[in-house]
Amino acid sequence: GLIGDAVCQKLVERKPTMDWQRALSLVVFGAVYNGAICTVVYPHYMRLLPKWFHKSPLRQGVGSTIIDNGIHSPFFYVPTFFIMTDMIQGRSFVQALDTLREGYAECMITTWSVWVPLQFVNFGFVPPHFRPLVLCAGCLIYTVQIDYISGQSKVSTAQTAA
Repeated sequence: GLIGDAVCQKLVERKPTMDWQRALSLVVFGAVYNGAICTVVYPHYMRLLPKWFHKSPLRQGVGSTIIDNGIHSPFFYVPTFFIMTDMIQGRSFVQALDTLREGYAECMITTWSVWVPLQFVNFGFVPPHFRPLVLCAGCLIYTVQIDYISGQSKVSTAQTAA
């Protein structure tokens, strides 16, 4: 989270100074959600799939990717990202919901373009105990993208309110 946010702030957005509260929000989100929640949730994906998906790594990858990108990301991960990071940065719940509404569609397109192929490989071919590590490696790239979208959504929301 910290490296992704630093890349986003310094290289993508070219900010002259680092927003450390924003960086902290990504570190906390990454530790809590990716490090803890995903580690607990991912092993349950296979339990949710019908037996047909258990017959090969390819089918396991497809089934788990469907759960992750069709249910987990749009209804839990992305909303939690926007709300949690905004609130850690001192914004209200209502402001966080505005940022979520503004950036949700673009974020989901970005999410699916990164995570559908990565999670297919992760769930289909990576041993379960290494899946959180693959997730974290993908998160470095993804964090830069979602962080940028979130930041742009806050700017757009603030301009609309003014």
